[in-house]
Amino acid sequence: MPRKYKAKPRAKPRYFKPVERAGGRIVYKWEPGPTLRDKGWQARELGEDYLQAVAKAEALNDQLDAWRAGATTAMPQKVENRDYRYASWDDLERRFNGAEGLEGVSYRTGRPYSTKTRAEYRSRMKFLRAWAGGGAMKLRHITPETVIELRNTLVAGTTPHTAAAILRALSAMMGWAEFHGLIERGKDPAKKLNIPEPKARRKRVQSEVVEAVAAAAMKEGWPSIALAVQLGFYLVQRPGDLRSLDAFNWRRAVDIAPHDRAVLAGADGEVWSVRLKQQKTGAWVDLAVTNALRSQIDAAIAANAMPGSNSPTPVLVDHTTGQLWHERNFSKYIRLAINAALAAAKEADNQFMIDQLTGLQFRDLRRSGMCWMRDLGVPVPLIAARSGHSIQETQKILDTYMPADSRGSAAAIAMATTRAAELAQQKDAKA
Repeated sequence: MPRKYKAKPRAKPRYFKPVERAGGRIVYKWEPGPTLRDKGWQARELGEDYLQAVAKAEALNDQLDAWRAGATTAMPQKVENRDYRYASWDDLERRFNGAEGLEGVSYRTGRPYSTKTRAEYRSRMKFLRAWAGGGAMKLRHITPETVIELRNTLVAGTTPHTAAAILRALSAMMGWAEFHGLIERGKDPAKKLNIPEPKARRKRVQSEVVEAVAAAAMKEGWPSIALAVQLGFYLVQRPGDLRSLDAFNWRRAVDIAPHDRAVLAGADGEVWSVRLKQQKTGAWVDLAVTNALRSQIDAAIAANAMPGSNSPTPVLVDHTTGQLWHERNFSKYIRLAINAALAAAKEADNQFMIDQLTGLQFRDLRRSGMCWMRDLGVPVPLIAARSGHSIQETQKILDTYMPADSRGSAAAIAMATTRAAELAQQKDAKA
């Protein structure tokens, strides 16, 4: 019987690109590079049918090849995009809020916007809308000069964090407007904007400070806050991810090395972990916990269980409502617990604890936990596996919050001291 040969799949055409829209819908585009676009070869949408889109892309590539070979009949048809002449801030905001923007995927990364990013941009749009005349301002009237004037006004009149957040939202929206033809290509007024970034917080605390805040929260009758403080430090995760933890995130850890299991396991020989998907990055992390922390999480889930409910039991519950913590109330009780621990430190005249607790915020616990592990000699790649950062990001955080390499510095002076002593002994022996 003659051998049957399978048809070789056709190679993807040049400049052919699938784009995911809202609801997982795939639309195909022909998108040449910036050099070709500047010469008039504009991006084209090819529809949702794959075979038809491939055929259209190949036809466009044939025209492009003929043009490159000198055929004047194949000169690009520069599309007169009149949108930018009339587009207003209202138009930009409406489209940016929809399936082409925040509800779809980022034109820069090709990934969906996170819930937190969508909320942040929409929050900042309120200010930008007022700045743009209630939405009536034409986009062509937004120039580099007006953007710089806005930046200077924000820097002078708001906090560095607020100024940076508003300007980042403006930069993202104007870049999106350029990409989608609401402003002329190459005319993004915020493209070269120097956004003043707020100084990184350098506050870091030791583990005994975390235990003191947890003890103060327990004394006040707030076990959920006590557990939250410990989770923030030992799990090194963001507040929003911790507030949303439930019983579905709580499971037996399986891929544990024997020597690690011996350290972490309870009396039953099991190690438990928190597995979650980070809201900001979309990264999955699996966070094994000590047996002591396991006992507290088990107790919290048991206490928060609601008989007859089909919803998973939350780990952290607002004691004032019996529901999941709202960000504002959570921050309030974290602050009250820190203040209670600070008051106890002042009463005991413990200057170390006073210094550590003064100015402490919950967001400091994540990076403090990372520095605590580094101080104990945990390698950076292992810290990164727990925090969900890349190794480079983890190293940058550690460089910000602690000396560049305190262990290396100590090892250097210890080695030099040892070597000096050896040389002195050799000199005495010769004498």
